[in-house]
Amino acid sequence: MNIGILGAAGYTGCELLRLLRGHPVMVPRVVVGRSEVGVQVSDLFPSLGPAGELVIRSFAESRDELSACDLVFSALPHGQLGTLLAEESATFAAIPRIVDLASDFRLRDPHGYQQWYGAAHPCPDELDRWIYSIPEWHRERARGASRVANAGCFATAFLLAITPLVRAGLVEAPLSGIGISGSSGAGKGLNARLHFSHLHEDIVTYRVGSHQHGGEIEQCLTDISAGLWQGPASLSTLLAPMSRGLQVIVTAPATPAASEKSVRDALNDAYLDEPFVIVREKPPETKHVRGAHRAEIFANYDPRTGLVTAIGVIDNLVKGAAGSAIQNANLMLGLEEVAGLPREGVYP
Repeated sequence: MNIGILGAAGYTGCELLRLLRGHPVMVPRVVVGRSEVGVQVSDLFPSLGPAGELVIRSFAESRDELSACDLVFSALPHGQLGTLLAEESATFAAIPRIVDLASDFRLRDPHGYQQWYGAAHPCPDELDRWIYSIPEWHRERARGASRVANAGCFATAFLLAITPLVRAGLVEAPLSGIGISGSSGAGKGLNARLHFSHLHEDIVTYRVGSHQHGGEIEQCLTDISAGLWQGPASLSTLLAPMSRGLQVIVTAPATPAASEKSVRDALNDAYLDEPFVIVREKPPETKHVRGAHRAEIFANYDPRTGLVTAIGVIDNLVKGAAGSAIQNANLMLGLEEVAGLPREGVYP
């Protein structure tokens, strides 16, 4: 199947090309960027080797090729796909399937977009066409869909860890999350806080209680609980001196139904047959999942404080972005869901 990638010059575009090299069916045919036009991808990312043989082209010269693709991944920065779609509606109407890895179509309510992202949505009439998907919780909605909004990296780890406990009635609002991510989560753009001399041996807090993924976390939990859970959820985020890796620690008040056994049983029951989620007996580490399309989760109940703590770790570029996008694309195209996705990580 012919695949296009918008935003191929970024870290997520690079990761899509790496993973698609091992996919049995999806073959990248056209890669589009707003920078580095005319440059072979392997010149930007030598690590790709033969997977980087394509040349980055402008959107203007790629319209016909994009329209001929079976599916297009958008790894454009937040806000750019929505703007481009509004400007190029005819081209996008001809593309049968799109997966957006950014935030543009994750929230159904345009007022929510204004609240969480501080701007008016560029094409609010399109919002109803898009399906929000974490495959473990939305696979039936994603199966055969034409437009899928891939979940955010922090939201993925947060929701995989806490959703089974919400559904089982073991925790109640408010949920409080601390998310820690490597520097690749901030993208390739130049930024003083990403300089080696700044980030090395430092922890940088950059959102306190108001990270934008909080909107999709609240929306998703309300949907999955059939409206019984109404929020709120708070997420504070930190930048750590590592290139990959993401961990979210969620704390919530326990309900009377909570116990150490019920908490662990809820996780095990939810993910018993899931190929990309492992429930651990002790807190997982980000290095366990480096390079892997896999989430590891853990939870415990503390009777002294009456709190439940749930932990989720992922590679922010794989299960938090490109890998989940491919998992969603497999569902959209009617392919085997696990196709082309490595469950094994890279160590050390």
